[in-house]
Amino acid sequence: MIKKIGFCFGCTIIFIAACRHDKEIIPATDCSTVKYSTTIKPIIDAKCEIPGCHAGNPDTDDYSAYDQLAEHAQVGDLKKVIIDDRTMPPNGPLSQAEQTKILCWIKAGAPHN
Repeated sequence: MIKKIGFCFGCTIIFIAACRHDKEIIPATDCSTVKYSTTIKPIIDAKCEIPGCHAGNPDTDDYSAYDQLAEHAQVGDLKKVIIDDRTMPPNGPLSQAEQTKILCWIKAGAPHN
């Protein structure tokens, strides 16, 4: 009986260890290199300013210019939907590296650089 309990316990431990999820390795980002014009704008252009979203859609803010994006960054909306809730973009969250860069920019005060 004790052997059966030991065997079941061992199998349970192996099962739990095999089912753990490895966290994605987040690349180190030097926040001092994150700039609106060279880092953030290309991400927004590729992932947010697509037809039906934040480009040419009268129902959403236009992110083709700095002002509206910066406003959302400064009040916390951008961080909430991109990083906290991961609901934007609607076709799937940004990569961890892209999220980290946007977070760097937001924490720096969303500068127009």
